[in-house]
Amino acid sequence: MIKRVLFICLLAVVMAAGCSTGDKTPQAVTGITDNPYQGFRTRNDFGLNGPVKSFTEIRYHDMQPFSRTWHFDRNGRVFSIVEEDVHPQTRLEISIDKKGNPIDTTYSFTDYLQYAFDMQASSYLPDGKPLKEVYRMDGELAEIYQYNYDTKGRCVRTDIVERNGKLRGSFLYFYDDYGNLTNERYWSSKYAVDGNDIISETVNVYDSKGNLIESSRYNVGKLEMRDVMYYNDKGDLLRHYTEYEGGFATEIFYTFDKDGRCNGDRFYSLEDDRRVIMTRDSSFIDEAGHRHEEQYTWTGGLHTSEAIFDKEGKMVEYNYYGEFAQESRIPDNTITFYYDEDGYLSKADLKSQYDVVPYFFGEKDSFGNWTRRSLPPDEVFDTYGIGIEEFSYFLRRYERSYTYYEEE
Repeated sequence: MIKRVLFICLLAVVMAAGCSTGDKTPQAVTGITDNPYQGFRTRNDFGLNGPVKSFTEIRYHDMQPFSRTWHFDRNGRVFSIVEEDVHPQTRLEISIDKKGNPIDTTYSFTDYLQYAFDMQASSYLPDGKPLKEVYRMDGELAEIYQYNYDTKGRCVRTDIVERNGKLRGSFLYFYDDYGNLTNERYWSSKYAVDGNDIISETVNVYDSKGNLIESSRYNVGKLEMRDVMYYNDKGDLLRHYTEYEGGFATEIFYTFDKDGRCNGDRFYSLEDDRRVIMTRDSSFIDEAGHRHEEQYTWTGGLHTSEAIFDKEGKMVEYNYYGEFAQESRIPDNTITFYYDEDGYLSKADLKSQYDVVPYFFGEKDSFGNWTRRSLPPDEVFDTYGIGIEEFSYFLRRYERSYTYYEEE
């Protein structure tokens, strides 16, 4: 949970991730004054019209809604950001001071846990790297992250200190002569298992050109996952093999055209006996990188999806062919996309074998701020694959609601 809190906090306030100095000479003064993440976000940054007081944007992830609310003062500057998730039920609130600095974050897990990132008790370098990050739980000190760096500015150690001042554990980082991360491990004598105090570890191997060719991840000394990569002389990834604990594996082969551009890939899913249980063949990738066709094959049959793009690269049609639609080449479902004069999706027609269902987007309120949009159609392959049961879910919309100040 701690990692999630830190990630959300950094992302939401547009922080730059990184480590700091472990040099013997500290270069920063303790306190928020050294935090460089200042500079307001305003209504103009969001393209908003009118005296917007706040707006809430609802999106969907794994069928569940997620919302983010931005609050503005009368001058149009952000002073608070609130994020809420449903599963699990969480709430993150970030407060921003008059200088534009994030000064307080509170993370709530259900109704009883308050976990806050204390910006005022943390300290940073002028370049934004943290020296110390402080967390509080239910108003009391929970733990402190202390960062250490080598003379080249690379993070070599992160210590996690508990509220009693004792070390809970450390993240250790090792590099080769070229600056590549070769080993990352989490050490903790407190949580040692059978005398093994290296809780987790990642070992990376590079070739003479600096390409990552193998990465192995261990949990208390036991191999959990291993990635092996193969490249051509130009450094293009040709093959990516991943083996998981228990013998299950996946493998991807990449193909290139005569000009060296990737124009397709083939994905295999393998059982522990090396039996292929599923393949995905993505081909006909055009010069702009748009994927035009994808096929899935497994024991249940062959399924194919294909997309048609206009000259501007926008997807205008998406067809899905089920197992019994291959020979006739009559799609089971077709989505036709329509765009407004600004290039935004305004309508999509979902045509099945039985009827046509229209979906409308691009709705705006009286101030001209949009209140409903959909997922970009060109995300359909990467977001849902082709075996989707409900095409209408692909068209699940983003929604926004607004509050406004009364104009003086």
